[in-house]
Amino acid sequence: MTTQIRMGQDPAPGLPPGWNDTATTYERDSTIHDVFAQRVAERPNAPAVDDGQRSLTYRELDGLSSDVARRVETLIDGPDQCVGVLADRSIEAVVAVLGVLKAGAAFVPLDADFPTERLRFMAEDTGARAVVTQGHLIDRAREVFDVPVLGLHETAPPRPDRDGSADHPVRTPSFGPRSLAYVMYTSGSSGRPKGVAIEHRGVLRYIRGAQGLIPTATDAVLHVSQLGFDASTYEIWGALCNGARLVVHPHGRPDPRAVAGTIERHRVTVGMFSSGLLHQMVDVALASLGSYRLVLSVGDILSTSHARRLREAHPGTRVVNAYGPTEATVTASVYEVGDLPPDHPVPIGHPLPNTELYVLDAQLRPVAGEVGELCVGGDGVARGYLNLPEATAAQFVHDPFGPTPGGRLYRTGDLVRMLPSGELEFLGRLDDQVKIRGYRVEPTEVAAVLTGHPAVAEAVVVAREDIEGHRRLVAYVRAAYDVDAFRLRRYVRNKLPEYMVPSAFVVLEEFPHTANGKVDRAALPVPTRSGTGCPLSTETERAVGRLWAQVLESDDVMARRLLRFRW
Repeated sequence: MTTQIRMGQDPAPGLPPGWNDTATTYERDSTIHDVFAQRVAERPNAPAVDDGQRSLTYRELDGLSSDVARRVETLIDGPDQCVGVLADRSIEAVVAVLGVLKAGAAFVPLDADFPTERLRFMAEDTGARAVVTQGHLIDRAREVFDVPVLGLHETAPPRPDRDGSADHPVRTPSFGPRSLAYVMYTSGSSGRPKGVAIEHRGVLRYIRGAQGLIPTATDAVLHVSQLGFDASTYEIWGALCNGARLVVHPHGRPDPRAVAGTIERHRVTVGMFSSGLLHQMVDVALASLGSYRLVLSVGDILSTSHARRLREAHPGTRVVNAYGPTEATVTASVYEVGDLPPDHPVPIGHPLPNTELYVLDAQLRPVAGEVGELCVGGDGVARGYLNLPEATAAQFVHDPFGPTPGGRLYRTGDLVRMLPSGELEFLGRLDDQVKIRGYRVEPTEVAAVLTGHPAVAEAVVVAREDIEGHRRLVAYVRAAYDVDAFRLRRYVRNKLPEYMVPSAFVVLEEFPHTANGKVDRAALPVPTRSGTGCPLSTETERAVGRLWAQVLESDDVMARRLLRFRW
């Protein structure tokens, strides 16, 4: 059923009139898979998902996912129970997550490239009742997890009370729009990852309620994000809940030229890129974006120069800067890029439909015309952090402004200010959290892991931008005894996802300190050969470094390796 809600005029000072009057109509009382079922009924023979090797219609995808659902529902006995999905970016992964939802469970994306220790933690923390996986990953899944493993290559017989058609399995009566849809993990400052619990309503408020950003039945939507990166929420459900065709880019870290090939072969028209990947696409594959009618940039600061180049090359393409933490269900604010001065940062804009935004001080009081913390309300606010009541209470607070009694605000920790144009400008973080390739990383979590190495007496991890527009993690270590960067990197890689592994390790005898005794991060040295190899010293080498940084979304380490004949 479709209902209308109204958020009312914003009482907080310092915001434009009607700023938070953002309510739109969407299926507020439905679930993701119920909305998908409507598209199946409307377009059963339309293409639903295509990876270049295989294509499924909406009817076929519905049937395969219902088969998964029948198997999963035998292992759960109530709402809000979790099932892990260990799968590459693929058609099979789409089948798996849709099947888990149909069964009345929430899916937990499990990246096969993650260290075993982290995968086990995620499964145990969520209380996963099972893990659904692809055939080539089934042996690893059975080695890692102590729960039933369901292979997607295996099939289940039809339920005895059904005729084998692809209708939905029976779910518990308490299942609905406030039920858990998925749990995604972000980096935690305590060294423990935080599982963000997202409900169905939060997803639908975005992919069905955000007019102007919703794919249509004539669109082809690119799926290029990892399942554990919440941009995939827009890609997968934005396509499948709106009758569009989902184009799955092959698994692996996206290479911009390979992505361009996928775009051109499938005539992609809508896509959400991490800002780093979008910068690469503009640098090396700008022509391929000409088929797009809508490009969204997420995950980090969008470069003004790249946004301008994209708009100038393809004036018919809408370019939208989308801001939002995982805790706000992908996106909280949007800004459609128009004509910007060359030195003007791209704003993060205004509230997404069905979302409320406030700029508050440390006591959660509105600030007018000043810098403050951005707090998010509305239907997209997550339930909280799984099994972390104190962290949830600290970040998810009572909403004193919203029209709905019992509403909550999420404290983003991001500093913003209101521009004269009536748009929000992002100014940085209250803490040390950074974005690396679109993923949120708490450097203190990486440092906490490093200090677990017996040779490390103290560790500090910072984000550096030694090449403009390309941020990297650098670890500084005070060693208890001799240790080299190779061993430290191998140690961290065995415990953390690849995007959290520092690209440079610098071993120091002592850390520089400020007058008050804190580590002076501004005085930490630029990495040299001890961390990542010799620095690039000529202009030609620096140009090669910048090129590799753009292509590989990394720092100049690869260039140093390619140029190692100098040493």
